[in-house]
Amino acid sequence: MNQSLMKNAFLKICLTVCSLLIPLLIGPYLARVFDPELYGDYNRALAQLSAVMPIASFGIYTYGVRMVSRVRDRPRQAAGLFTRLFRIGVFTNLAGFGLFLMYALCFAGSGSFALYFALSLQILDNIFVSEWMNEAYESYVFITVKTILVRLLYAALVLLLVKQPDDVVLYALLVAFASFLNNFSSFLAAWVQCRKAKRLPDAGAPPQPAKAMWKSLLLLTLITNAGILFTQLDKLFLSHFCESVQSTYYAMPQSIVITILNIANSIVLVAVPRLSYLLSRGKTADYRLLLSKTAQTFCMAVFPIGIGVAVTARFIMVLYGGAEYAAAAPTLFLFGLRAILQCFTIIMVNQIIYLHGRERTLVRCMLVCGLANLGANCLLAWLDRVTPETLLFTTMLSECLLVLLERCLVWRIDPKIRLFLPRTLKYLLAALLFFPVSAGIHALDLGFYQSGALTVAACAVLYTGLLFATRDRLLLGYLRDFRFRMACRLHR
Repeated sequence: MNQSLMKNAFLKICLTVCSLLIPLLIGPYLARVFDPELYGDYNRALAQLSAVMPIASFGIYTYGVRMVSRVRDRPRQAAGLFTRLFRIGVFTNLAGFGLFLMYALCFAGSGSFALYFALSLQILDNIFVSEWMNEAYESYVFITVKTILVRLLYAALVLLLVKQPDDVVLYALLVAFASFLNNFSSFLAAWVQCRKAKRLPDAGAPPQPAKAMWKSLLLLTLITNAGILFTQLDKLFLSHFCESVQSTYYAMPQSIVITILNIANSIVLVAVPRLSYLLSRGKTADYRLLLSKTAQTFCMAVFPIGIGVAVTARFIMVLYGGAEYAAAAPTLFLFGLRAILQCFTIIMVNQIIYLHGRERTLVRCMLVCGLANLGANCLLAWLDRVTPETLLFTTMLSECLLVLLERCLVWRIDPKIRLFLPRTLKYLLAALLFFPVSAGIHALDLGFYQSGALTVAACAVLYTGLLFATRDRLLLGYLRDFRFRMACRLHR
């Protein structure tokens, strides 16, 4: 990566580290304050909201990043695109808001309607989602500072106001308030930028026709909603076939893994605008080079995270939620392993399939695998075997098939793309050594917390040491770049 992209990645990682630390502070606090049954009701309602949000969002974020990054050197065209997408978002989010409230009126009990209404405000906040505009222009300083300030305010409000076991509705309102602040500040920044751009002379190719735009947005919406046939489907099955606490046993491990993985995801997502720009300028060789480097970096980071979460699942759950949530450890174990599958999907979908405009084929792949997962979940319900672990296991099987289909699609797009090199296998094998290390430490019978902490430290030292011992070119290259940048700063 060049220096500007490394700076963007560093800022993105700072943001996601903050996003990691705040949930690690707030999550255990909520798990201990809230009544487990009420917290389960919250996670059940949140799962149902998550089924509506992709419809309301209508694929605008992904489409906006991809298209604005291609025309960012033509400000008036970018401003026009922002205006069109904002108007579409107003319509689709209002429709989603009405849909969710109708569902709450028909199916939520009178005692739960306040919770559903508080959660529905997040859909209205979604109208002002404009971070895609700032990401397309790689304005990561603004994004980082603004988001960290909002998240710190959110954490302070939660710690000050949420005190009682039944403060679930209040918490949902605080989440909606923080979401509004974050989204609206991004909207204002993008709006000011567009106002300035409209004063500039017009230049460049005409904007994409409305029909083509709606077609692309519809395909992205179908992809997102096809994704509902995976983990969101699991949550819906849990909410209908199990006690509400089981929804928490699923949602909490998922939230932990997603929060941790968001740090590594920054490596992929921060490169998307640059990759899209290179493709639009016909710089295919530069595109392949940057793609390969970001993919290998992502694998180097995700493999130890996923396997590390799996081997320390019980330790993490007890540390995070208390002993009453230790029953969720098997689900966290599976989510840790699932991170490896997600690694492959995130790279291929975000950096290749989307950027080459092959959403239609991806929709077919996701529908086939999602319907397979739906069939497996129905079989579990018929056999009365619906648990967080069994649902996640069938989801992982369907995602294995999806990864294979996506790899075939990538090969059809460009056979010269090299994503997974021999060093990828090295990263995986090094991470798999965590299992015997963990077993050996637990055999020492040092105590629960001592064994857990020692396992984390030993695995981190082992993985890093193996990379240095094998003189991993990727890691050593980043260290050389870092030393060079520090030396330049010192000599200024």
